[in-house]
Amino acid sequence: MRLAGAFAGALALTAAAGCATVPVERTFDEAAADAAGRVGARLEWADVSAPAADVEAAVVELLARPLDADGAVQVALLHNRRLQAAYAELGRAAAAATGAGLPPNPFLEVVARFRDGGGTPRLEISIVEEIVDLFLLPARRRLAAVELARAKVDLAAGVVDLVAETRTAFLRYQAERQLLALDRHALLSVEAAWEMAGHLREAGNLSELDLLAERDLYEGMRLEVSRRELAVADLRESLNQRMGLWGEAATAWTAGERLPDLPAADGSPGDPETAALDRSLDLAAALLDLEAAARRLGIADVTAVFPEVEVGAEGEREGEDTPSDADGEWWVGPSVGFRLPVFDAGRARRVGARMELRREWDRLAALGVELRAAARRSAARVDFARAHALHVRDVLLPVRTAVTEQTQLHYNAMFLGVFRLLDAKRREIGAARAWVEALRDYWLARAELDRLLAGRLPADPGARRDAGPAPGDPGRGEGH
Repeated sequence: MRLAGAFAGALALTAAAGCATVPVERTFDEAAADAAGRVGARLEWADVSAPAADVEAAVVELLARPLDADGAVQVALLHNRRLQAAYAELGRAAAAATGAGLPPNPFLEVVARFRDGGGTPRLEISIVEEIVDLFLLPARRRLAAVELARAKVDLAAGVVDLVAETRTAFLRYQAERQLLALDRHALLSVEAAWEMAGHLREAGNLSELDLLAERDLYEGMRLEVSRRELAVADLRESLNQRMGLWGEAATAWTAGERLPDLPAADGSPGDPETAALDRSLDLAAALLDLEAAARRLGIADVTAVFPEVEVGAEGEREGEDTPSDADGEWWVGPSVGFRLPVFDAGRARRVGARMELRREWDRLAALGVELRAAARRSAARVDFARAHALHVRDVLLPVRTAVTEQTQLHYNAMFLGVFRLLDAKRREIGAARAWVEALRDYWLARAELDRLLAGRLPADPGARRDAGPAPGDPGRGEGH
């Protein structure tokens, strides 16, 4: 019996396993298609799904014109390097899933023993394979498929989060710029009032107390303008960070001057709870975690009973001293070995796996409650913010404008003094500020609801579950 014939099966299995390919591009295309459908924007992995030069050209084109919220989101999706790193992490997960579905490599051992007097050595060759791992290979492949699906969900969740954070940052930036323009206009008004008060004080027609009151208003408004300027700069850098911009690109881009007006129709779903549950990535991830825990429990039940069983073949050639018998004779036969479960009977592993399954089930149930509450909360916030903005636009602003107009008429007729007119103008500017803030709050509430309907719980700490370490964090278990 020849040695090659004895080991042919094991070597063929090893060669077939080495032919496995890693479907990185296909995995990205599948995950990107789902994520893009949720956020309504384009996703590209530089030099994988599209040439890096084409991606960069698309970013330059977007930055060449004034950005709106959608434009800022698209730049972030194309240019944010952490998102590009997340694509590579998905590729790593695809490679891990492919590797998990391969049979274990056989172990080959060659031993040569020499006599004291020399001569042909005695050779022993063995090749063994872990049979339990081969038996569990279909179960491990199914578990690997679940874990890869979880990685795709993690990527989609990261995309939705980036979109929501970029949109929110842009809306805040745009609103802060509008408020800064109003504060600067108000500063001119209080500065004029203070200068007028100074002239009246010199003429003896105004008390020191009234002069100090006008100075107080002026200095307070100067501080408010300075604070607002810092807020605008800070929010711009927050946007640059999310869009992945630096250098000249970070300082050259411009944004629309005003927030978009209230839409004619709100467009919220009639049943936000059902819509949130149907689209939830958090729920999909929890279901996959539950399935993975169940599959790990099945594997643990098998490995607890049969921890290690190795089968293989061994060959031995007895060397001879005489030249005529130098080739010796091969003795080949099967081998088997297994680990005795004397000290560790696998009970701890089985109980641990059952506790993991119970934990994921309870987390899934808790998530359903949190999703429903978040959907009701977000829908209520949108409704309130819209009603509040409509009241400011349709009631408060017209009243303040009418007050200013009437005050101007009374001032022209010399029935009212200049300070009364300036105060009316300041109150009208205050109403304009309240309108910008109300409009900003509406769009922020709308962005939160859109994030929920795209599949992610809002960023409200009270509405989110403790999901453990983020994807890719070293603290995450190997099964996630």
